[in-house]
Amino acid sequence: MQDEVGIPSIFDKLKNGADGIRTSALHEIDADADGTFESKKLTEYLNDSLSITGYSQVLRQTDYDAESNVVQTITNIIGHQRISQKTVKNGVEQELWFGFDGHGSTRVLMDVAGAIAQLFAYDACGQAIGFNPADALTEFLYSGEQFDAKIGQQYLRQRYYDPSTGRFNRLDPFFGNLSDPQSFHKYLYTHADPVNGIDPSGMMSVGMACSIGIGISLSTVSAGVFIGHVLGGSSWYHAGMQALSPFAVPLSIGASIISLPFGVLTSVFDYRALYNKWSCTGKGGKDATDSLQKLRENVINTWSHLSPDQKLDTITKLYGYGLVNWDVTQLVENKNQWTSGVANPAEDTLTYGGRVYAVAEVNYVLWGLVNRLAYEDGIMPWLTNRTHSSSLVFTYRNAFGWIINLDQLNEGNLNDFETTGGKMLWADYGWNWAMDIHTTIPTGTSIHYATPNTMPFTGTLSYNFGGVSGPN
Repeated sequence: MQDEVGIPSIFDKLKNGADGIRTSALHEIDADADGTFESKKLTEYLNDSLSITGYSQVLRQTDYDAESNVVQTITNIIGHQRISQKTVKNGVEQELWFGFDGHGSTRVLMDVAGAIAQLFAYDACGQAIGFNPADALTEFLYSGEQFDAKIGQQYLRQRYYDPSTGRFNRLDPFFGNLSDPQSFHKYLYTHADPVNGIDPSGMMSVGMACSIGIGISLSTVSAGVFIGHVLGGSSWYHAGMQALSPFAVPLSIGASIISLPFGVLTSVFDYRALYNKWSCTGKGGKDATDSLQKLRENVINTWSHLSPDQKLDTITKLYGYGLVNWDVTQLVENKNQWTSGVANPAEDTLTYGGRVYAVAEVNYVLWGLVNRLAYEDGIMPWLTNRTHSSSLVFTYRNAFGWIINLDQLNEGNLNDFETTGGKMLWADYGWNWAMDIHTTIPTGTSIHYATPNTMPFTGTLSYNFGGVSGPN
């Protein structure tokens, strides 16, 4: 890059990790455009890619001058949201505590004594009102995300956002959702609704999903997570809280009122299924241990033979059409084949690893497998990471699961053991299983007193995901 003589040049060079998250940023200024940088500042970031917020978070930021001397370090304490930061500069420590509004934006910084250090205000798109971001004691401002005052843009992991225009700095690689026309705008921030939406990943508006009722009442879901923890063990609690974390931004009262009935309906069906899991004493369906192991091998083999462009196209279709563009055929169609010829069967179940599980829940192992394979190849990691892929199961189930259950009830074939937590845990199992064949089976989702079946399932499990089918 070469500017005209006399015009200052500003360069920002970023380095990203394998997950696409920034690990360092070098800011250079050539004030007189003579090829010599008069000002340099290097910042390195220590990131927590498994933060319970659902998104990678900066744990420590270290700034260096042109001679590679440490200028300052900023250490962040983060739970479900940012709690505090400790800055060390020239040997002087300063600890500040955050206060947020309902949008998740930082509105106040307090010292350890509780005295107000700074107050902040923003317009709808995130532009500072009444203060200069360069003078703020923290970089985490609008929507709680990091603002780079040097370039006047906010870092949202996969892209930068410019509050002055309400647009991202570069093209959205996601093709778009055919049922959501606004998703085809490649630079638009939160579907042009920044008041009700946030976009922590730089790729997907979160608040918008909640505002149309996909987000459900957190109080209802929390009750379900608690009961799952009591009945199913700590793995239920972990999966439930992991799914809740991306929705930590408080929902508006209106969204909660709209979504509450859906959460209640879904919970009713889930509690019924949980009760059945503990009370059923029938015999499980045929043993799918070998068949599922072979399924894993076939999916991995199929994926390995796809070109990079084919892999990207597959995941684009997988997410573009939602959680209806994949399945293991024998786990969604003619499910009674698993208990055919079994006396006193636990219907719609199979045996795996010496325990009995719901066929509908085990199906989600494919969702986890495919997302992990894509994540390892760097295909849309903001979507295919462990937290998001599991959370989407949670979102989809609570948005549409109750409709499916009501339809099953009307047709007289309501599944006795299908739960949101079970599907999430099998998706999570698949995500881990793709790389570790010895990963722990989610036994907390089993039909606890059902008798395992030793008769093997002899067929081959066929599958499709994002337009790809197998085995080949």
